[in-house]
Amino acid sequence: MFVLMAFVHMFSIVYVMKQQPNYSFEMKADGGGVDAVVTIATGKYSAMRLVSGLREVGEYKKPIYVITDHKNVSDISHYGATPVYVDQNQPVFETEEARFAWENSKLTKVKWYKTQIFNIVPEKANIKTILFLDADVIINSKLRNFEKLTSNYLEEDSICVAYFFHERIYSPDNFNSGTGFFMREKSKPLLEAWSKEILSGKYVRDQLALDTTLKENPDIKACGLPYYMNFYTTDSLTNISNYLSLGLRKLTSTFIHPTANKNLRKMSHEVSHDQMNENLK
Repeated sequence: MFVLMAFVHMFSIVYVMKQQPNYSFEMKADGGGVDAVVTIATGKYSAMRLVSGLREVGEYKKPIYVITDHKNVSDISHYGATPVYVDQNQPVFETEEARFAWENSKLTKVKWYKTQIFNIVPEKANIKTILFLDADVIINSKLRNFEKLTSNYLEEDSICVAYFFHERIYSPDNFNSGTGFFMREKSKPLLEAWSKEILSGKYVRDQLALDTTLKENPDIKACGLPYYMNFYTTDSLTNISNYLSLGLRKLTSTFIHPTANKNLRKMSHEVSHDQMNENLK
């Protein structure tokens, strides 16, 4: 009986593995919509759920890059994601404060990489647009409609250099940096200014650096992504609208973003730079 059960168990494992799609083929950007997705997963954080969700739920077949320090990347490689290793790139330091922040804080390094997304992807891949997603974002539906929408963002007459979902109503920040749509040329001024702000070492959260960047550079204009495509798990208004729509609000969203029931400025005062660094080890 034990032998029979072991045989059935092994057979089921082999069967499931054979049913899984193979994402090892070469994927290239096609110049429309979202050319590539980039995320960051270091230390205790994993990109597996996001990467598998992009492929299986989002049906996204173009390049995915994961900035990571994980030695074992077989899980994401199975889904055709490319690892980019931390410390593979390094900033040009304009001040000694920036150098100190970089050399003494892994947190600063990880946050800084969010501003370097176009520098880490291969030039030959013809990637003109990138969707950055935090690793904890859940893909809830196909990315087809989101890609159709973002195809329009490349219009030359638009004043917007990047697009984010607006923050929750009780947050003093305008945008949430966990999801961002960037364009190689148009987003360059924002990414450069945001990079310098992060390297100042003043911020535990890159979103606070983004908010400061936009407020201190009024000529750099970021715009909002459609609210209905994103579902904040702890946002009261989002949950009320989901209740009134009998669950359709959440069901039809493209992204589900797990969030704490506090604004980031309050959270930043409750956690130290060293504590955040511990989570990245």
